[in-house]
Amino acid sequence: MRKRKAGKGIELVKVEECNTAKIIVEVDDDLFNAMADAGRQHIAKDKEACFAYALNRALMEVMDEIK
Repeated sequence: MRKRKAGKGIELVKVEECNTAKIIVEVDDDLFNAMADAGRQHIAKDKEACFAYALNRALMEVMDEIK
């Protein structure tokens, strides 16, 4: 992801097609909570990761609304 001073808003720069996989896992509550806490601490220190998370969530919400 690259950062640019391009005015106010988001500009689509490039779209690439890629193959994806959906992975479904089961974990117990203790492991889930421990990994969620570790992830929260890690992402809070990384502005690009925070932005990517927020953008992905926004795109998923728009996709759900369109369906």
